[in-house]
Amino acid sequence: MGTVLSSPWTKSKGLKVLIVGLDFVGKTVLLHTLPPSDPEAAQQTIATKGYNTKQVTHHDKRFMFWDLSGCHGLRLHWRFYFENAHAVLFVVDPTDTARIAEAQSELARLAAEPQLANARFALLLHKSDLPVDERVNQEMSAKFAELMGSRPRLVEHTSCKTEQGKRALGRVLDWLADDLMR
Repeated sequence: MGTVLSSPWTKSKGLKVLIVGLDFVGKTVLLHTLPPSDPEAAQQTIATKGYNTKQVTHHDKRFMFWDLSGCHGLRLHWRFYFENAHAVLFVVDPTDTARIAEAQSELARLAAEPQLANARFALLLHKSDLPVDERVNQEMSAKFAELMGSRPRLVEHTSCKTEQGKRALGRVLDWLADDLMR
């Protein structure tokens, strides 16, 4: 199930990976932290209006990451990026407990999207350097497992501020490289 078919998109740009989630969860900082990291850009991020992209090579696999705006009014535009998407990284800020239900609703919408039926999903519980009620992480992980069913999936606790959180991003890249090319 992991084989990615060759397409003109894959050959020219790499495997298409969408980074989505609510606004202010850290998607753009995460994008700038992917290797080669750009610490200056990561420090100076502002709310994304539209999208940002970054091409990354990891284990001889090329990826094109698309950081899509999480602003409520712009989430409807995510569907324009679904075509040829190989994977979706759904980023959640578990410290923002007031918006967990909203995040779960958006994740459910993506999981039901026919154009993403063959895409791999990773749930990134971001900002793991901050204190969080572990029940929130467990609740999001359980909901994610329920929505994904038998699909290939990954859950990681990430942070752009700690070495442990950055290593988790490395595991996400490893998983993408291994799973998508299997």
